[in-house]
Amino acid sequence: KDIEVKRDGYALCASLQWVHSLAKASLHRGLKITENVIAIYDLKQDFSAPGPIHSGRETVYRNGSLLLRNVTMKDTGRYTLRTINRHGDIVSTTIMNLHVHKHVMQPFLEISDATVAVEKSVSLICISPHDDNSFHWLFNNQSLQLTDRMTLTVTKRVLRIDPVRIEDAGDYQCEVSNPVSSKTSLPVRLAVVKG
Repeated sequence: KDIEVKRDGYALCASLQWVHSLAKASLHRGLKITENVIAIYDLKQDFSAPGPIHSGRETVYRNGSLLLRNVTMKDTGRYTLRTINRHGDIVSTTIMNLHVHKHVMQPFLEISDATVAVEKSVSLICISPHDDNSFHWLFNNQSLQLTDRMTLTVTKRVLRIDPVRIEDAGDYQCEVSNPVSSKTSLPVRLAVVKG
């Protein structure tokens, strides 16, 4: 299971409802069960004991949930929840992937020429310091409907219009987003004149 979370937020990393026959659960960072123990929860005694890598930001709850406080980029990774029955047998192992994302910064839109003659071409470039985000284009505050004269690069950062027509005149914006935030550039106006 994958979980997306914003940086400096809270992440509920693992949740599993207890079955009455379970006695313990252990929460680990990564896949190595014998190492990287965050905490062990003993159901019989209703007690949580911190493990060697417990930083003080983690809280383990009776239902098997792990709460991470003040999440940072370093918390990105795999977390393992292992449940153990009263006979000491492992009942289940659940692996969760935590993805921590920074808030995106507002992109900047660059245009090759703000005034273009009909039948010429123009390129608009969405500039953002983020590489792993989604890019979306707006035209006059609406989602841009691509025509056969418009092309986007694979990354969707560059919009090219060739040839330009009168109806292409207006305000263009690009939106950058990731699973936890999005920002839109200021509008750039394209003027189209008859050649």
